[in-house]
Order: sequence, then C-alpha cells, then structure tokens
Amino acid sequence: MMTRLLLALTVAVASVSSAYAFNLFGLFSSDQSDNSMENLLSQTPADTALFIGWHNTTEGLDIMDSWALANQSDITELQTLLADMGSDDSPMLRLTEVLLADYLATATSGYSELLTHYGLPAEGAGALYLHGAMPVARFALEDPEAFNAVLNQAILESGAAPILKQIEGVEVRTWQLTPEGDAESVDLAIAIDQGVATITLFNHTDTNALQAERLGLVDISDSLAEQGDWDALGEQYAYDETFRGYIDLDGVAATLLTGTESRLRRDLEALMPDEIERMDTYLAESQCGPEGYALARQVPRFAFGSENISATSDTLSQQIGMILELTNTDLTSQLSRLPGSLPAYATDGSDKLLAFALGLDVNALAPVATALWSQLTGAEYKCQALADAVAPLRQNNPAMLGMATAMAQGVKGLGAAVYGIEADDSSPYGLVGSALVTLSADNPSVLAGLISSSIPGMAGVTIPEDGTAVQVPLPMVPQPVFAAIKGKHLVVYTGDTAKAPADAMASEPLNTRGSTAIAFNYERFGEAALVAMESPMVASNAQGMAMATGSCVEAYAGILQAAALPLEGSYRDTYTDRGWEAKFDVTLGKMTTDFSVPTGTYQSETLDVDCTWYDSGVETINANGTGQFTEMDETGQCELYQANYTWTQDGNMMEQTTTELRSRNTCEADWEEQPEETFNCALLGNHNGFHYCQYGTGMDAYLVRYVQ
Repeated sequence: MMTRLLLALTVAVASVSSAYAFNLFGLFSSDQSDNSMENLLSQTPADTALFIGWHNTTEGLDIMDSWALANQSDITELQTLLADMGSDDSPMLRLTEVLLADYLATATSGYSELLTHYGLPAEGAGALYLHGAMPVARFALEDPEAFNAVLNQAILESGAAPILKQIEGVEVRTWQLTPEGDAESVDLAIAIDQGVATITLFNHTDTNALQAERLGLVDISDSLAEQGDWDALGEQYAYDETFRGYIDLDGVAATLLTGTESRLRRDLEALMPDEIERMDTYLAESQCGPEGYALARQVPRFAFGSENISATSDTLSQQIGMILELTNTDLTSQLSRLPGSLPAYATDGSDKLLAFALGLDVNALAPVATALWSQLTGAEYKCQALADAVAPLRQNNPAMLGMATAMAQGVKGLGAAVYGIEADDSSPYGLVGSALVTLSADNPSVLAGLISSSIPGMAGVTIPEDGTAVQVPLPMVPQPVFAAIKGKHLVVYTGDTAKAPADAMASEPLNTRGSTAIAFNYERFGEAALVAMESPMVASNAQGMAMATGSCVEAYAGILQAAALPLEGSYRDTYTDRGWEAKFDVTLGKMTTDFSVPTGTYQSETLDVDCTWYDSGVETINANGTGQFTEMDETGQCELYQANYTWTQDGNMMEQTTTELRSRNTCEADWEEQPEETFNCALLGNHNGFHYCQYGTGMDAYLVRYVQ
C-alpha cells in the first residue's frame, strides 16, 4: 500500500501537480548495498518538519492486484490535463504524460507486475521527508536496471533529456521545472546510490554540499537515527512498521516565531530573505514571537501510523492511528471529560450505508467550557494580536451554557444510521428505507417524555420503559416509524433491517468511547444512491438535483464509482490525557466489477443537464472491434447521425475511432460527410441492468448508459 503512495508522490513532484499518479522514474545506480530503514534514517536530518517512513508489505497482494485499475480514469483525466497544459510543447510535461501511459499499460496486469516492472521490492523501506524546505522521497530498489529502462524509454519518447552532473561520485539527473532563464530556478533531481532511489528538488541557492546531503550521499551527525524518533513512535503509540510519521509543529513554530536555527530556517532565509527579515523584526518588536511560541509549543507534534494490517483471501484491512499531541495538562484534563457514549453500530460499516454519532457528556460541557475560558482569558499578552484575539472571549462567559443545557442533562450521545434504500412502487416517493436514530442518556425515559410533549402529533403517546416499541405518528413519513427505550438509549427506527440493531441497544451500556464516530460502506452507498436516483422523488425534482450537485454527470459518475468499490471503514476520535486521538479502520474487498466492453446491440441513453435520461440512439458494439451508432430525429422517423467505428480497450478505458461519419439536420436534407473523430470513455461497470460509460472529462464530460 505504501508503494502506491510512493508512486503517487513521485509523479506528483515531477509534474508539479497535486493529482495522484505513480512513480515511474528510473535512475542511475552504483551498487546495491544497504537500503534498510536504519540506513534511510541515518541520512534523514533530525530537524525535518515532516517525516513518513514505511516498509512495503506483501499482505493482501491478491486484493491489491484486483484494485490495480481503480484509479485509471483519474490518471487518464490527468493525462488530458497535461495535454491541455501544452505537453506537446513542454518536454517535461510530455515526460510525465509518457510515464503515466506506461503505468496504465502495466497496471492492467496487477499490482505485483507494477512492482516488477519498476524494480521495486515487495518488501522494502522508504521515506518521505523535508530537507529544510525541500521535499525528499527515498526508497529501496530491487532491480535498478528495470527502473532505468522505464525512464530511458520515457526520455526517448518525450525528448525530455536531463542535465547530468556528478555529486560525490554519483551521477544525478536534473530537469529544470521553472521557465528557461529564470534566475530563481527549481530543478527536479533523481539519483540512485547503494540500492536506494532518491527524488528531490534543487533550488538556485543550493551548494553542492547541500545537494549531496539532500540526496543522502554524505553522512550527517544530527540524524533521525541518532534522535530515535522511528523507534519512539512504535514504542509510544504501538505503531507497526508498515508506516509511521509525524509533523513537527514545535520545530516549525520555533523556526518561524523565534528564529531557531534549522535547515528550514536556512532555506527560508536563502529563498526569501526580505520577507524573513521583515517577519523577524515584527515578531521581536511586538513580542508576538516569544508569546506566540509559548502557546504553539503546547501542540508539539501531529503523529500518525499503522497500528495493524491483516489479510484474508477476500479482504485486506488496516487500522491507522493519529494523535495531535497536547502538553498542557490543564487543557487535556478538561477536554478528556467531554467524550461521551458512541454506539457500536457507528463503528462498523459492514451492514449499512452510513452511520454517524456524536459522543458528548452534556453534564461536563458547561464546567469544561468555563474552565477553558478561565485559562484563555486569564493570560495577559504584550502581543497586540493575541490580546485582540482574547478580548472578545472575556465578554462571553460560558457559565450561561449551564442554563442552555439544563434540558439535556444526562445526555451522553446521539447517533444515526441508514441501513438500506430500496425501490417500492407502493410508496409515494418510490422508495422505502431502513434507518435508526439513538439518543443515549442516564435516564432516557425523561428525555422520551420531553420529546413526546414537544413534538406535534405525539401528544398522548407514551413510550414504555420496558423496551416495548410504539408506533410514532409522523404523517410525512410514508412507512411506519417506531420508538422504544432500550436500556440507556431512546431509539427511533423504521424498516425491518433497522429493528435488530435497535433491539441490540438494550444490552449496550453507556461508554466514554469518544467524541465522533463515522462508519461507511462505499459499495452499499453507491448501489442505494443509484436506486434513489431512479426514483420518482428524484425525477420529479430533477432541476433541484442539478442545482444541488453542480454537475449531474460528476454526481452520477461518482455514485457509480462508489458502487464499484468493495470498501468499508470507520473513523473514531476522542480526547485523552495525550491530546486529540483518532482511529481510522479500512477494509478492501476483491474488486469484482466487470469493466469489459459490452458487446451486442443496445439502446443508448444520455444523462441530461437536469439529471434525467433521454434516448440518444442505437449502438451496436461487435466483438471483432467494430461498431455502429445511429441517432434518430425527435419523431423517430429517420436517422440524422450515422457512425461506423473501430474500438479498442485498455483497462477500463474504451477508445472509439470513426471510420465513417455523416450527419444531417432534417430527414429531407442531404447527408454531409464529417471528419473522423476519436472518442474515449471510462467504463463504469454494469449496475441494475445498465452498462455505464463516461465520455470526456471536466465540463466536456457526458454520461451514457446502454440497455438491451
């Protein structure tokens, strides 16, 4: 999994783009030697502001193979973007485009083939970090010659010849990313030494010594290996070696606010000397530097890492932990009082579309807010900016929260889940669903009484304390809704599927599990959303749907992509004595969506701008790589558009090139021959009897579906 991240990072750096792509660069190599994590750490500066280290893993290799084409349409869209940016005139952009094409051609064979093709080990170390202000990616290679072969071929096809230079006896390839003649140049630099590939940036202020250090070609005395952060992350937070990392917030704050010497400080002073001098002068004269740092250092680090990774023949699961460290014990002791009760259903996405829960001990809200308010407003600042920020707080004493929350005393949490949405012709909306809402409290019967007396139509309705469910009169809901008190929880549910989890709340005690929980299932959500999009409710509000989504094509295509992804997960966060902590669990199943080109004769329908479908023609797709498309006039009396074409498939992309194309405006008009065209569509799978294909990208995109 981290190899995928690595591949994405490299092309992003090379193309100066935030889009996800893959690392396809081959490099020069000396000899293979020590490419272990220990070696990488010994060449990583201890004052790095960002560090992510990882080991590739063979866990779930079959699952990863099945996901190899999951982002093909995104990469194809990136290729189109590069072409629009002028890749024909820019060798560097053209190089990136060629490398992307190489990746797509290889990805169809699976994740394992990607590793072999680019010379990457199935199990190897890698690191991403900042050397001063410059990003550095370093990772192990198993076969440098394979890496070189890919880059050499891409250079040949693109014409993006690098400038070669020797640094510490190692050959380095560089490409200038800034315009020719720009005095403040930035170069992409790539080298291999001792079986480790390094990709980084050089800038116009760099010395040879700095470049050598950035490439990991010389020893450094102040390294992460000496500092021991990698091992400490594992010991302190139980992160495994799949990946670990952190952002050094304290170090960045010290660099900016107090002028502490560091590699980041050195780069900033060299790259923007005037701005840094003005900032230093202001911070010193205003006292904002030391006072700001005194606050900032209380949030020293954001750490993250893998806590567990496991695989079966059908799934690949990983748990990731995150923590925003807080060192102010007065703050953490108060915040840790707030987490409330999170229901178990909100941490499991296997049986539902979506769940969300908030855990909050309402009894603690007012005293915690008051204590935090006293801490914030009790300090006096010479820095005017900080004084101005605190001044409004002094006018708003949170003690009034006690009165505002009096009606909710005893509440510990609130949750909701949607288990299913199905088509139903007997419903006025064409849909029925299963959903659950829960309210957790010390005494839910009191809350039930308050709710019954305050909701119109509920007068006289009593919710028994013995767990018996009663129907709730909600005239706007076209299916029965029930309410019950289950142990420490008031539950409201509708639909057969939601009844069992509602009943299960009776045996679930109150807890202090956290502040927020989310569970999701992409596949279930996508399939349910497709059902909803076809319902009379949505069709009758098509204009509103178009306005809400911004683009019907993007919304529909996103839903189709979700329906094709066997991915479920959950998220939970809380406050502890260590700070703010979060857990993210994700499980991938085997990708089974059929992306093959549908052959046969189909009625085609095109998605209109108002999110409705209209008949757009008849298309025959032959298994021999040919096809025909015809479009009729509005009355269906004659053909106005005829096209014969050939087609090819690459992964989930189909390319159609016309061999004969003609059109006319009316049935009486003469046919006019049209120039040949090439169309590309992203196959989005078969759902509910329709084959979907998205043509074009961005504002030019349109969605077609085929039905026999």
